[in-house]
Amino acid sequence: MPSLNKWSRKRLVFLRKLILRNNVALASYPRSGNTWLSQLIETLSGQQVGSIYRDPIFPRPATGVVIKTHKCDGQRFNRIVHLVRSPLDSISSHFDYMHRYYPHRALDWGPHVADQTQEWKRHTAYWMQLTKPRLTIRYEDLMAEPYVELRKLAEFLHLAVEDGEIEQAVEACRIDRLREASSKRGEDAEGFFRKGGSGHGISRYSAAEIAAIEAELGELMAKFGYETPSKS
Repeated sequence: MPSLNKWSRKRLVFLRKLILRNNVALASYPRSGNTWLSQLIETLSGQQVGSIYRDPIFPRPATGVVIKTHKCDGQRFNRIVHLVRSPLDSISSHFDYMHRYYPHRALDWGPHVADQTQEWKRHTAYWMQLTKPRLTIRYEDLMAEPYVELRKLAEFLHLAVEDGEIEQAVEACRIDRLREASSKRGEDAEGFFRKGGSGHGISRYSAAEIAAIEAELGELMAKFGYETPSKS
C-alpha cells in the first residue's frame, strides 16, 4: 500500500505539471482585441480557447490552449500571452461597451476616463511584473502585421503551423466576417465586434484629459511604444 500511495503521488505531480505547462493566460485589459485574438488562435491551432467568463458572444469553458482573462489572476497560470492596446482606444471602446451592455454600472465620460486610466495602469503593470514566460502582443501590430505576430504566437504556444495556415486563419477571422457570422447566430455582433483599428477614440478626449492620461500613463505607455497626441 505505501508503494501504491507513492506511485499515486508521483502520478499526481506529473499530471499537475502537465496541466500547468498548458495553462496559458490570454490576458488583456477589456476591449483590447482579446476575443478576436482568441478566434484567431482557435482557427490557427484547431484547439479550443478557454475563458473565465460566460461571454454571450464567446461562450467557452475555463480550459483550453489559452484562457481568456481580464482579471489580475496571474497566479493561476504558468505562462502568459499579454495583449496590449493603446489606452486611448481601449478606454474609449470600453465606455461604449459598458453603456451598451451594463448601463446601470456605466459612468459618464469624464468619471469613466479617470477611473479607467487607473484601471489600465493597474492591470497593465500587474501583468508586466510577473516573472513568468510571457509573449507581449500589441493590438496595433496584430492589425498591421497579423502574419508576423501570429508566427511569434505559434512559436510561443509550440504550434506546428505552416505559413499558409496562418494566412487562412487571418482571412477567416477578419472583423467583418466575425461580425457577419455572429449576426447570423442572432448575437449583438455590432456591439461586440466594433470597428477595430486604432486612433478612432482619440477625438473624444479633451485636452485636459489627454494631459491627465499623459501624466499618469506616459511612462508605462512609452514601454509599449505608445505616444499621447500631445507628443505624436
